[in-house]
Amino acid sequence: MSQAYRGLDNVSIRERLARNGELTLDELCVDFAGRGVIVHRSSVGRLLHRLGLSHKKPDGK
Repeated sequence: MSQAYRGLDNVSIRERLARNGELTLDELCVDFAGRGVIVHRSSVGRLLHRLGLSHKKPDGK
């Protein structure tokens, strides 16, 4: 894991998703940029996948 990603640990990402519910990849990219980490949305998607998390809206919404 690169030095830049070390501050974006599993717990902080889970807390962000729990606090805000549904988030898009773009919204997560903006959040990361606010922490000084510039990432592409596909990188965020792969990170969520590796952590077993989803950014997709539940069915029926």
